[in-house]
Amino acid sequence: MTPRTRGFLIAGGVVLALGAGGGWYWTTQKNKPAETAVAQIQTAQVTTQDFQITVEGPGSLQASNTYAVKSNVSGKVQQLKNVGDRVVRGQLIARIDPTQYQQAVTDAQISLQKAQLQLDTLKTNQSSTILSQQQSITSAQISYDNALSDYNTAAAALKANQTIYNAGGISAQALQDSKNAVQKAESALSNAKLTLASARENLSTKSTTGQQDIRSAQLAVDQARLSIKTAQDNLAQTKIFAPISGVISTLDSPDGTMVSANSGVLTLQDDSKVKVPVQVDETEISKVKVGQRVEVTLDALPDQTFEGKVTQVDPSATISNNIAVFNATVTLENPDRVLRPGMSAESTIITLEVPGAMMVPKTAVDTVRRRSYVNVQKEDGSIEAVRVTTGPDDGSNVVIESGLEPGQNVVLPTTASAAGGQNGQGGQNRQNTGNNFRGGAGFGIPLGGGFGGGR
Repeated sequence: MTPRTRGFLIAGGVVLALGAGGGWYWTTQKNKPAETAVAQIQTAQVTTQDFQITVEGPGSLQASNTYAVKSNVSGKVQQLKNVGDRVVRGQLIARIDPTQYQQAVTDAQISLQKAQLQLDTLKTNQSSTILSQQQSITSAQISYDNALSDYNTAAAALKANQTIYNAGGISAQALQDSKNAVQKAESALSNAKLTLASARENLSTKSTTGQQDIRSAQLAVDQARLSIKTAQDNLAQTKIFAPISGVISTLDSPDGTMVSANSGVLTLQDDSKVKVPVQVDETEISKVKVGQRVEVTLDALPDQTFEGKVTQVDPSATISNNIAVFNATVTLENPDRVLRPGMSAESTIITLEVPGAMMVPKTAVDTVRRRSYVNVQKEDGSIEAVRVTTGPDDGSNVVIESGLEPGQNVVLPTTASAAGGQNGQGGQNRQNTGNNFRGGAGFGIPLGGGFGGGR
């Protein structure tokens, strides 16, 4: 972590003379002449300002999204834009030579026309065949009905003649003639029946065959239509449109290059946002969370600070120079397009922020039995120990949640010096003038009347 430094006003030069009622304790040395000593007190003013704990790291801007635009068909590339050109989504940015695909559409249309003509011819022929076969059936049915009628008539005549013959009314020859007539009518009926059956069979056979031919022709038409659609789709795909709004970063296939299907033509960058990968030490990664505010400065734009957010924290570390680090991704809006990929950036991730916090230097706070105190210098110069409630600290400064007021002066640890002596020769005696509660390291007695504040 790289804490953000916060300044405090250090009040120096407040001198308390020995024996002047300040409660100071003098250390004297046996058999030495009296010395004149002074203790210089340093104070810091309680201030109110925004408190932050941050994690900082360098990086380079990257496009938030990069799209490799590819061709769906093969052919010769015709580039319509240059590197650096800005395009909008749906704009025509390149094409593949359409000549062969236009010809394919024409050929498919001709094939469809032929297939449709064949289908129409088969349907017409089928209708004629069915009509002809139905007429044949009708004619055969009439012939059969006539033959059946003739047979019935001949059979009835034979029966009558047989009765007459038995009565002796006609000759044997006449009876034989009646029998011959029945046989002839029966033969004609049999032939008529066969003819009718054949006509019906022909109708069924030709109907089935014709329907099969029509179905095959219909499949050919459907296939031709599909071929047209495929050819038209391929022709349409010779035009390459921008999938997003952005800027062209590279021409992967220069103008005139022959490419195959699924080959890269150019690369687009979405520069409406940019991102910065920040390497965070493993000891600090637990503080970094998605959504935290980030301030980013750039070498290229030193007078501006840009604000972003943490949008991703990698779950696994990477090893860099034998040190485990985690990548945190910071994303920034780029509405004016002033941020460009490749720019050097310094990111300050604000992991904790307390707006309008009261703060004092951390060294001004002493802790005794889990209670925190500071020495406050009053207006009359006396010192009072005040109990405080502390909040987070950044290693240098600490947030005071209660116990102090803005503008108060708190005493900082320092040293006391003794100077002077007989004949102008002085000795030096150093005494810690830190908080009242540091045992042997602090004051030997409480300053200015003991504990105060009661908190």
